[in-house]
Amino acid sequence: MNLQNVGYITAFVLNAFFSHGAIAQQEALPTKDPLQESLVQRYDPFNNKLIPVTPAEIKPGFLYLHYSPVQGRNVWSLANEKGGFSYAMGQGSVQPAARLDIRATTQQADQVLREVAPRWAGALKSFGAPPLIILDKSNQWTLLQRPSIPQVMDLDTGRRWEWQGNRRVAVVHTGGYRWGIVRDKYVPTALVLPTITPSCALCLP
Repeated sequence: MNLQNVGYITAFVLNAFFSHGAIAQQEALPTKDPLQESLVQRYDPFNNKLIPVTPAEIKPGFLYLHYSPVQGRNVWSLANEKGGFSYAMGQGSVQPAARLDIRATTQQADQVLREVAPRWAGALKSFGAPPLIILDKSNQWTLLQRPSIPQVMDLDTGRRWEWQGNRRVAVVHTGGYRWGIVRDKYVPTALVLPTITPSCALCLP
């Protein structure tokens, strides 16, 4: 099964959940337990739950929920080739649905395909491109119902990035490159420089 098909299957599953009012329980409860803080999880849309994964099971380029000591809570990030994670994704981050680490059995995939087959052609026309998912303010992924491009709001750095094809482009504003989220909207944030106390050699007499 190629990534594009996985993306469409994921999109249909997510759409089925949310069209029936289901809420995907993707956010683990905050905790100070060291064992929980080392936990890495993937989202399983077929069973609508988080599944723990071992370090050996983590695939670079896919989305996982893990504990961020900087944020003090669980965040979604992309696994990288170095064995770590890139970006602490914030509200409004958009990613291809195929980046969820979906491990569907043949039976699960076949069932989804049978159920959505009558709508497949219409969905392809509607999406026009591989389907995307968006991270909401509850830290949950939902199917994006409008055209967009992959983008990330990195909570750790306050920077925003967009992907134009395979090229990553920084989103900047007239005051710099840092952003915040206020009332569900991105707002420019000024870079605050630390206060420096001059040495005696620079003090006025």
